[in-house]
Amino acid sequence: MRIPEKDDLRAISGKTEDEITRWLKIGMLEYMFEGAGREAFPGAENFIDQQQGSVADDLAAVVKALGARDQETFRSACAIALRSLDFDSEHDALFATELLRLGAQIRALGLLKVLAEKAFRIPATEHTLALYELAFEVARDLADLKSPDAANCLYHLIRCSGYFRPALAGRALIALTEADPEHFAKHYYSLREALDQSFGYDANVAENRHRQSKRHELVEDILALLPDQKLLVYACKPEPVPRAAVANWWLSTLKKDFVNTYRQLLGYVRTTEAGPVFSGRLERAYPSVQRKAPSPDLDLDRDKSQFLKAVADALGFSEAMPRGKTLASDRA
Repeated sequence: MRIPEKDDLRAISGKTEDEITRWLKIGMLEYMFEGAGREAFPGAENFIDQQQGSVADDLAAVVKALGARDQETFRSACAIALRSLDFDSEHDALFATELLRLGAQIRALGLLKVLAEKAFRIPATEHTLALYELAFEVARDLADLKSPDAANCLYHLIRCSGYFRPALAGRALIALTEADPEHFAKHYYSLREALDQSFGYDANVAENRHRQSKRHELVEDILALLPDQKLLVYACKPEPVPRAAVANWWLSTLKKDFVNTYRQLLGYVRTTEAGPVFSGRLERAYPSVQRKAPSPDLDLDRDKSQFLKAVADALGFSEAMPRGKTLASDRA
């Protein structure tokens, strides 16, 4: 296999965004649907069909051999081409699949904004479901770019009814936390039900043992991404509705597998004026009681003391606090 070099690609270097978008769209259509083969991509034909993967893999190798300016042009062209497609069309879904594969490899950030605008409206078919799964994976892969578009795209995808499923919840939480770690509370709340379905305790011993391993991996990944582990306070709230079969698996995992983090969390909670009550409840792993859950609209960055007060209210801590007292602001 011959690896392309910059000098091999002079015919497609220095082109405008419109020119590369047209080159890419026509080339993909001719290659995928008209049987044109490598000749569909003039100027790069010597480097097409060299790999065992898809044409997107060959095109990615071509783009990576170009200069920085030309690479950026291709990233923009990839997003523009994707925007013109109808994801509910089987023909366009196949086309979009290759564009997404290419975009992920060349780190086309613009794909995220386009994906956040696309709707999966029709009942899931083999092609649309495959496209959704790929879109989800691309959004995850690009989450490390720390762009607001990454979080917006992921939220859009997890709200696609009929496509998002609980099995994706753990990966979605990790990707959202990587894209926007400061708003972990919002991410956790948005995925809470799906997370419980995928990671909560199961009556089947073998299944629960498997989930225990999954819980450990998830908490470990999240801890590595959080800039401030005090954000875990949010995930340690109890079930808003009592369900004996669903304990606070997140807190139990911390207590069992991440002892130092658990102790640090207790130490942080004890700095509040409701410390003895709060820490006592933590140590008893929160027996399920019916309380009002904290509002998902609370902004942890804007008002941490108000957020902690809401957690206290949900657990009934405020009932044990002196009249007129509130939880102290973040003093850890």
